[in-house]
Amino acid sequence: MSTPLVPITENTFILPLIGNLTDERFEKITETVISSMNISRADYLILDLSGLGTFNENTSPLIFRLNDLLKLLGTEMILTGISAKLAMKAAGSNNKLSSLTTFSSVQEAVKSFQKNE
Repeated sequence: MSTPLVPITENTFILPLIGNLTDERFEKITETVISSMNISRADYLILDLSGLGTFNENTSPLIFRLNDLLKLLGTEMILTGISAKLAMKAAGSNNKLSSLTTFSSVQEAVKSFQKNE
């Protein structure tokens, strides 16, 4: 699957995760995202999980790894699209997604950015 990075402002991009997140797919996503964020010098990446197929014990560490890499580039990752089912599964994992900046939807995240500008 492709890695559709969608610019919504000069400094904010959205990456919708659709389907399952395997290690192989994560590596491809990481290469694309890190390269694009480095070139664009984006301040924010919204990682939208609303289309994520499954959430298992490997998913949360991959999300945190991407977050750590983005921090090194000066890009803040924001999670959106966390359903009640996903929240319950994520709460049971060792890595707490609640420690990251989250919004229920992409629209809520964008509204928050607009208020802060």
